[in-house]
Parts: sequence; C-alpha cells; structure tokens
Amino acid sequence: IPFTLYWFYQTSLVSPLANALAIPLISYVVTPLALSGAFLPEWLAKPCLILAHSCMEWLGHGLTWLASLSWAVAWSHQPSIWACTLSLLGIALAIRPGQIHLRWRSRCFGLILCTTLFWRDSAGLIPGEFRASVFDIGQGTAVLIETATRRLLYDAGTIQGKHNDAGQQILLPYFRGEGITAIDRLVISHSDSDHVGGVASLLKGVKINSFIGSLPQHNPVLKKIQAANILSLPCRYGQYWQWDEVEFRIWHPSEITTFDSSEYRGKPNEMSCVLEVRNAQTSLWLTGDVEKRAEAEMLDRLKQPEFVGFDLVTLANRSLIFMAPHHGSKTSSSLDLLRLLSPDAAFAQNGYRNRYGHPHPLVSARYQALEIPLSNT
Repeated sequence: IPFTLYWFYQTSLVSPLANALAIPLISYVVTPLALSGAFLPEWLAKPCLILAHSCMEWLGHGLTWLASLSWAVAWSHQPSIWACTLSLLGIALAIRPGQIHLRWRSRCFGLILCTTLFWRDSAGLIPGEFRASVFDIGQGTAVLIETATRRLLYDAGTIQGKHNDAGQQILLPYFRGEGITAIDRLVISHSDSDHVGGVASLLKGVKINSFIGSLPQHNPVLKKIQAANILSLPCRYGQYWQWDEVEFRIWHPSEITTFDSSEYRGKPNEMSCVLEVRNAQTSLWLTGDVEKRAEAEMLDRLKQPEFVGFDLVTLANRSLIFMAPHHGSKTSSSLDLLRLLSPDAAFAQNGYRNRYGHPHPLVSARYQALEIPLSNT
C-alpha cells in the first residue's frame, strides 16, 4: 500500500478478495489442467484445455465485476517519503512474528504510524501568494493557479480520439497526486479542441464549483457543464474577483459578450478569454489563442484614461509573466502589445516538434529582440 500510493495515488480495496479467488483457482485448477492438456493425448487433452479456458473465462468475468464496483479503488494524494518510511516501520511493528496478545500496544502503535500515509502537507501558500503550474500538455493549454485556499484551472488541454485526452492522462493524475478533489473555477479560453479536450474527463474526476468561458451556447462542452449544474458565466472584459488577497481580472473579450451563438461567427481564437492574475509582486497573463485583432482591442483598453496611472503604472512595479498567445503563432504576440506590457518573462505551451512550427521563428526572434526570455514546454 505505501508504494502503490506513492507511485499510483491509489490502492485496491477488492484485491484481497480477488486474490483469494484467483490464486487458488489458477494454481490448483487452471494450471494443472493446462499442463495436462499439453502432455496428454489429444482426445484427453481437449477436455482439459476446454475446462481450463472456461475457468479462466469465468474468473475474468468475476474479476471484471469486482473491479467495476464503485468502492473497488481508494484514491489518495501522493504521500511524502517520510510518511512512507514511518508507515513501513509501522507495518513491521504491526505484523511482526509472535503471539498477537503479547506487546499488543506496540502493534497498535504500528497501525497508528501507518495512518501517516494519509496526512497531507498544506499547500504552503499564505494570503497574497499564488502558485502557477504550467503543464507539459502537448500542443494545447492548461495552467493551474493556486492561492492559499482556492484553485483555478485555465483550459483543459487537448483531445486525440475518443478516449485519449489530457484531462484523463495528465490533469487528473496530477490532481490525485496533489490531493486536489475540487476546482473552484474552471476558465475555458475558447472552443478549440486543444483547450477544451480534457473537460469531459475533469467533470467525472473532480468537483468543479464554477465556470467562466468563451463558448457559444450550442457548444457540447458548455452543454455538459450546464447539465452538471455548474454556475456558468460568459467571459467578458471587466470581470474581477479576489481570492486570498490575489486579484483576478478579465481583459478580453468584450464586456457585452454572452453565450449567444451570434457572437461567435468569427475565428474562435479572437474570442479567447484573457485572464490576468496579480498580487503585490507579480502579474501573470493567460492569453489563450488571441490574435492581432484581439490584441489590438486589449491595447485600446489598456490605454483608456481610467487605467492609465493605475494598471500600467502598477504593472510596471511588478514582475510580469506573459503567456505567448496562440502557442507562439506568427499571427499573435504583436510588437505594440509586447512593448506596452514589457514582460519580464514569457512562455508558450507547445507539442514537441509540432506540425504548426510553434513557436514561430519570427515570434521567437521578436521576443529575443525585446530581451524577453521565452520558454516553452
């Protein structure tokens, strides 16, 4: 159990029953029949092999049924090395040879040591701090923002085929390992599959308390979110909230945006939800796939009189980290926007040797010319 929790964040509750059934059946029935079928004459071997196969088939049905039970697997976070060490010591104390009634106190103490596996360290964040985890998600986007008590997920990665998506393969395993069972807010930048691909798996694996996104009302992902009775709001400029003394501000799309399909007739990229996360030291910009038109609209908003002297000045006093829009596409990262924001660092989420050539060499050169370090996944 300590090692399966450490490596796989789960332990099977039905395995004792499954092994009690499978081990004697395979050891004393299937194996002897199979060996007999290999050595006996054909007229005797055939019934032995048929019976061995039938036993295996029925065993398979029984184990499948056990594995499908809702309580078959217990999930937990990844325990620390010290917790694994203490639990191993506890197991040794609890099951050491000798009569159970002798030194029962030390055996009980050993069992108590085993419970350290389920102790979870705190996130280590205090009010005013946040942590951003940029996932190696392939050619897609997914960023987790954590404050002292809240969590926000920006986009959910890509999907390939019917059952192969980043939510199932990357995000849920990470959440389980970290002991994350709920996302306070899911933000979906726009409707492209490399940004919404993991949502269906996330809806099954974690509790999502609220949703903000740029999706048309006919979008199947939005329908699934609303069917799950999750509070849903269209992403729009001017939205603002604060968690644990950390500010969240939406810069795009327009303040009149709704889920109405008539507003989503152009390129989905240009409707991307742009989110800024800010504390006293740092400003993090998550930009989705905005392109030059959307960037121009953001420029106009940043230059409005009510923000000059507030946002631009306060941003200048912070370390600004900028997500290169559209994975570093040449249709984004306009020179005017980069000069205005003047990021201290930038990053792009890309698939290795992706077919789009992202980040584009011209864009990489632009960041380099402005002395903005550009990292990518």
